[in-house]
Amino acid sequence: MLIERYLEAAEQVVSRGLAHGDQRKPPVYVGFKQYMDRGTNIPYAIGVFTSTPLRFEFRLAAAGSYNVEIHGKPLLHADPPAKTELRLNGEKVAELVFEKGEGRPDAHSVPLKLPRGHHVLELVLLNPNKEQEAKKDMYPSTPSINNKEKLRGYGVYRFNLIGPTEAQPERYREIMASDATDAEGQAREIIARFTSLAFRRPASEVEVEQYVAVFQAAQQRDLAFDQSIGAAMQAILVSPHFLFRVETGPPPQTAKPQPVSDYHLATRLSYFLWSSMPDEELLTLAAKAELHANLESQVKRMLDDWRAAALTENFVPQWLEISDIDKVSRTNRRFEPRMRVDMTRETLRFADAVLRENRPITDFLDGPRSTATDQPCASCISA
Repeated sequence: MLIERYLEAAEQVVSRGLAHGDQRKPPVYVGFKQYMDRGTNIPYAIGVFTSTPLRFEFRLAAAGSYNVEIHGKPLLHADPPAKTELRLNGEKVAELVFEKGEGRPDAHSVPLKLPRGHHVLELVLLNPNKEQEAKKDMYPSTPSINNKEKLRGYGVYRFNLIGPTEAQPERYREIMASDATDAEGQAREIIARFTSLAFRRPASEVEVEQYVAVFQAAQQRDLAFDQSIGAAMQAILVSPHFLFRVETGPPPQTAKPQPVSDYHLATRLSYFLWSSMPDEELLTLAAKAELHANLESQVKRMLDDWRAAALTENFVPQWLEISDIDKVSRTNRRFEPRMRVDMTRETLRFADAVLRENRPITDFLDGPRSTATDQPCASCISA
């Protein structure tokens, strides 16, 4: 069963990376899920009626053109209409008005050009009522429908980031690049490069030929060039040398600890700090056998990279068991979706600050602050 799931995952990854043109259905990154109870559709909408931003955070693996799709409805007494601003990493990118009060939500689509990496999208209400704005640090953020105040705001029902939408994204061109003039030569070059990248070390000639044979078998079944390359890549992505961090090499001659190779060190570093495979700089240093000599500078570089957030996001929730917050009952109306997200985000940012500023571990017990900005969050105050 596990192998079957690996095969399904490999097929999906390859189909997203190689399909292009009319065959390509852009992947969808759903931001709204971070506010839902795990495994449910609760809440089905998030109310926005103060200037407190509704935040959606994403980490994109591929640069390109994206569309932000937002579906929302004005609140019952929204007069005049609520105006909202869409911000990308703190900068305004669009101004929206939700006008449909009945039936299906009002839909907006905003095109964005995004680089790979971490991004924050925010929806900010520009014209809240003074009475409601005075309550912006109080929970819940969703008012009762029986509230007789003239509320101005809207409910968000869907928030999707779709893309990249290019017919041939930059990542596709990188994967399929080749200087060879014939199809088999191109396939061999593409497969050799991809195998070395997947295995986090130079692929041997025998390994490359093994996957070239898969390509050739696919060609004999009259599959297109892209599909045949994809068949070979699927085989690579279910290899133990990709799925596991295999450390090869000659057996040690003594019982004493031996240093790992530069390639294996690059893999250990990248999966520990980034929860991902080594980048080009790590692999280049490993190829020159210079990674051990530049270890400290590389660790500092990697901690300064946006991918280092994975160290906090993957370790801290397990260590402090904050992922259990998803199991907390929502019967108390004061404990609403934004509070759940804020509490988790605040803890992660505090842990990240302790790591990056090299603070003592005792700060988790008696530290003088609760966030990376020395400012307690609204959810902590009201809780």
